[in-house]
Amino acid sequence: MENQSSEKYNSLYSLYQMKNDSAFAYLVKNASETIPLADTLMAISESKENEEPAKIRQLIDKAKIQAEEIDEQLLTFIVFSDIYTNNAVPKHFVNNTAMTTDEQLDMFILAREARIWWPLYDTSYSYWKSNPKTRRQD
Repeated sequence: MENQSSEKYNSLYSLYQMKNDSAFAYLVKNASETIPLADTLMAISESKENEEPAKIRQLIDKAKIQAEEIDEQLLTFIVFSDIYTNNAVPKHFVNNTAMTTDEQLDMFILAREARIWWPLYDTSYSYWKSNPKTRRQD
């Protein structure tokens, strides 16, 4: 019975690995590019002082959405980048995310702490506080 149980576990574990491998391959193949975010950030940085505030707000909001997508995608890649050794037991748990190695945990924490999202929200807040909400009258 123990051998049967072990064989069944190994079979299920093998299927689980195949599922994770195919999910990771799908994520990589359909990953969002960072170039659109870079283009949006360039458009913000090249805006003129007398630019329509609504246009700047739209660009900042667009950049926040793009940055959040990239941040989430990076965290998902890290979660799926497990070593999948035989009978690997999750060692670390962060917000319902199980990780099997210290390196994976370190990458996850680094990616979470270095999110692109935060500076864009700070920029959004600073712009909202410093600039008028309507077009300037010169």
